[in-house]
Amino acid sequence: MNRLQSKVKDHIDISALKIELNDLKWHINLYDHVGSTMEVVRKLAADGAPFGTVAIARTQSAGCGRHGRVWQSPPGGVWLTALLPPRLVTEIDLSNDEPQLDHDLHRWNIALARQIAFQIRSKLEIPVQAAEPNDLFLANKKVGGIICQTAVSSNRLRLLLAGVGINVNNRSIDLGRVEKPAISIKDYLGKAVPLHRVVAAILTGMTKPVILT
Repeated sequence: MNRLQSKVKDHIDISALKIELNDLKWHINLYDHVGSTMEVVRKLAADGAPFGTVAIARTQSAGCGRHGRVWQSPPGGVWLTALLPPRLVTEIDLSNDEPQLDHDLHRWNIALARQIAFQIRSKLEIPVQAAEPNDLFLANKKVGGIICQTAVSSNRLRLLLAGVGINVNNRSIDLGRVEKPAISIKDYLGKAVPLHRVVAAILTGMTKPVILT
């Protein structure tokens, strides 16, 4: 069975999420507040958590984007990290030198972003698009982003973490100073969206084979 653990009430509708996912691949943990879901899942992985482990937080205080930039994570958004099986990056030659490997992993990151954007468009009929380097855009404004972290040793991928942050029901005007013009799904639609539907779209995108282009 899905191990759907809730450490906070009224954040994500667990029952509805389980129905939306319609599979047994995910081990989902909900938190009221964490520093970073990426660090939570990294620690869970170190303790032997299985692939498919996911941490979703109502808020984060130390969420990070590219190059260590602060990622604002107020209530109402989807802030999650998933522990993915290394087989998802089998197209990447891990014997390459470090610059080439970084380039290949970047290509994988944006390919994953495209898949997640496609699932949001398909499941929610919201025209989200992926854009370089790792952004999700809606109405020409940034609605979210994806960041992947890995650990490679002896030409083997030991760890593959995918973090996703999307402004859903939070207001973009409450984000304060941001690098790019921002928007939330609620801003765009004029109404709130059940968070479990966005989570389901994200995780569905992560289950599809990633095609590098």
